Amino acid sequence: MAVRLKPLLLPFYGMWYFCWHPTLAKHVLDFVIHALFSQLVIALLLAVSTFRFQSHLVSKITGVGFHNSVVTSILLLAEALLPLYFFMENINRKVSQQLFTATLDMEGIQVSQLSSAEKLEVQLQHAADNSAKRERKQEQQQSTSNSDASIGKATSEANSKQLVERSTSLTTRTFNFLWSCAVYLFQSNAVESRAKRYMRTFWLSPLLAIFPLGTMFVSWLNGFSTAQVLLKPYWEQKGLSSQREREEVMGRNKQDFQLFGATAALLDMIPILNWLFGFSSTIGAALFAADLERNKTLSATHEE
Repeated sequence: MAVRLKPLLLPFYGMWYFCWHPTLAKHVLDFVIHALFSQLVIALLLAVSTFRFQSHLVSKITGVGFHNSVVTSILLLAEALLPLYFFMENINRKVSQQLFTATLDMEGIQVSQLSSAEKLEVQLQHAADNSAKRERKQEQQQSTSNSDASIGKATSEANSKQLVERSTSLTTRTFNFLWSCAVYLFQSNAVESRAKRYMRTFWLSPLLAIFPLGTMFVSWLNGFSTAQVLLKPYWEQKGLSSQREREEVMGRNKQDFQLFGATAALLDMIPILNWLFGFSSTIGAALFAADLERNKTLSATHEE
């Protein structure tokens, strides 16, 4: 299967689209104003209540003077970022949804809900795909079992070949087991709680420090769920309320969603600039949804 470049580049293209459509800046500007105002209020509250105490503590290290006030001020601003992060997360979610809708409007897209018949067709197709996978797996297991039963009757040359095949099969099963463990530990979930997300970020820190392989590995693992989160406004407009329904629909074009989400997840790991790339990925997700709607990719009448 050929790799399509467009889903991979959509988060970057979102930045270009934003620059060429200044009307979208209003939504981002609202976010920036809220962020700066909230940062100022929190910093002032901290300054009024703790500046003298923190300045006294800092003076034991830096001594008394102008530089002591500068270090204390920087410390207060850094402390203000923590409550700001929790406060701005909800605002960021609302701004992203507005940005998503505005981009669809600029593309002239009116999203239509999937009918009950189309949802049923997707479910049946998903069930058929899973059934085919199970059958292939059973055939492979049966083939391996038959090979094991014939080892005692084969010649020495055939025995050697079968031993190599069994060793390869064991290696494949070991890799699949390790991969399943990695997915369970490191892969995000579109409906996971905030506490679980923070815990996962904490234990992923050592792996993310292995740049660039570690960050690319984690981004790829989280690609599918990241795409699902970024396209949440689209799923809601399509009438896909449950995560199971969304995964069934996305499974028909899994590679495209995986590539798009992996790029967005990688950009989200860039310190400081990740909030900017977050908006870029949101616009990219809206353009992705626009393509899905134009091509009727999720429709029951769509030809693969």
